[in-house]
Amino acid sequence: MQVIHTIHKESTIVRIIATMYYGSGLSESINVDVFKKDFDDSKFVLCGNDPHPEWRQMSVNEYIQHGRPEKFKYVTYAEIIRAVIELKSISIKPITLLN
Repeated sequence: MQVIHTIHKESTIVRIIATMYYGSGLSESINVDVFKKDFDDSKFVLCGNDPHPEWRQMSVNEYIQHGRPEKFKYVTYAEIIRAVIELKSISIKPITLLN
């Protein structure tokens, strides 16, 4: 199951894709990927999840400017949470069978 949110920001199009997976014992896990593309580009590019390698030595201001994972330069936590909440709400709706 998947939810896709597309957001237009300045000169970039950002796509948040929240995907639900089920592991052994039917435990659920949600993965969130953020893709970006410029208006003139034709392909979306995956944004990185990892912070700067030396993020622990940075001051708070340095971290905000240079240390955050790439995906947080394009989307906020709230935008990611919104996609996850929508995915969870879709996953718990009962499936009705047509007779």
